[in-house]
Amino acid sequence: MKVIDICREAGINRSSFYDNYSDVYDLAANLKEYLIDEFIQKQTDSQNQPYLVLLQQIKQNPAPYKIFFKFKLQNQIAREAIPDEEASARYSEIFFRTGLANVISTWLNEDCGASCEEIAKIIEYYNTARVTALS
Repeated sequence: MKVIDICREAGINRSSFYDNYSDVYDLAANLKEYLIDEFIQKQTDSQNQPYLVLLQQIKQNPAPYKIFFKFKLQNQIAREAIPDEEASARYSEIFFRTGLANVISTWLNEDCGASCEEIAKIIEYYNTARVTALS
């Protein structure tokens, strides 16, 4: 992705971009941090349906998430901050995070065609199965 493409999509000029970021990698790092913080906050705020709330946020504002997936930042999240625990739990967590990222990325690429509720139900089903299997 090029700076000019980002600027065109955002409706800003290149000087505004460079006032805030040194390059696209700086933007990607900031975007990753912002979206991870946003995800954690959404999960904290809504213990009952964190995935539904996240999906609604993504559907309302898809552009930064599309950039997030275009830079493949989800691959880093799948491996980050997983505690050193029993191998089966560690691999289960990596598997779930990778699957979650791919489901959301596919949903975004399909212009969020399926409802947020439908996708959240699928994610919750597999999350529950994973937690049950580890118990």
